[in-house]
This record gives sequence, structure tokens and C-alpha cells, in this order.
Amino acid sequence: MFLSFNDGVHREIDLKDVIARYEIVLPLKDPVEFSKFFLNPRPTLCWRCGFDIAPDTLREMLKS
Repeated sequence: MFLSFNDGVHREIDLKDVIARYEIVLPLKDPVEFSKFFLNPRPTLCWRCGFDIAPDTLREMLKS
């Protein structure tokens, strides 16, 4: 997934480890389901299965 933040930071991030770690995220192994993400008003990256990732968490993941 390619991320772009308002401060100009942009980079691709691999969420395979996150998807493999949590049972609620298993539907996201299907690329079609994964692509159906949306941003809520906070803005947090969300999926219909109930899984979400906060921007701060994604930002930390970019550091590794």
C-alpha cells in the first residue's frame, strides 16, 4: 500500500505481517477486500471487517 501524509512524507508500506497477525483481518487477505478501505473522520484507515490502523501507527511502521 502506498501512503502519502500531509507533510509530504510518502512511501510504500507492506501490511502482510499485520494481516497475518490478527484474526479480524483475515478477510483482507483477499486483494479485493483489502482495496475497499476508507478513511474515517479522524482520519484512520478502516475496512468493513472492523479493522483500522491509526495514522500514528502507520507512521511508526514507516520507520522500520
